[in-house]
Amino acid sequence: MGFIGVILLLNPSFQGGQEFAALVSLAGGAMSGWAYLQVRELSLLGEPGWRVVFYLSLTGLIMGAVWSTITGWHPLTISSLPYLAGIGISAMIAQLAMTRAYKVGKKFTVASLSYLTVVFSALSGVLLFGDKITWQEAVGMVIIVAGGVFSSFTPASIKKFLMKQ
Repeated sequence: MGFIGVILLLNPSFQGGQEFAALVSLAGGAMSGWAYLQVRELSLLGEPGWRVVFYLSLTGLIMGAVWSTITGWHPLTISSLPYLAGIGISAMIAQLAMTRAYKVGKKFTVASLSYLTVVFSALSGVLLFGDKITWQEAVGMVIIVAGGVFSSFTPASIKKFLMKQ
């Protein structure tokens, strides 16, 4: 449900020669969802969160280096170092927190709520850059939030609620 909300929110373009890029983006979103479920399984098997994050970062580093070699490297400047350090440190903390969330939380609830990052990004665009939200994007946000809420219910809690009615 959350993934459908993300599709509505991001409104991928399947016209104008962008079909391949849209499909790659959607496939990337689906694969990242699968990867997070694997992070949960690794955590439940006893792998420490720092080790999972280390290997995730190492894999990203290698893939980024290969891609940069293919497309071209950009020079590193002294003025960009604080930004890169800030991005790296905040990404590491976020990955450790997410790995912990998948370990201790309900996997589908955590997965659904992780889609809120797209909602917060869209709302940040509205607040910081004056972006406009269309009705389709608003519906996508509602679906994402509803998916997170619905995933927190257990069958027992639904049954208990229905019995009260």
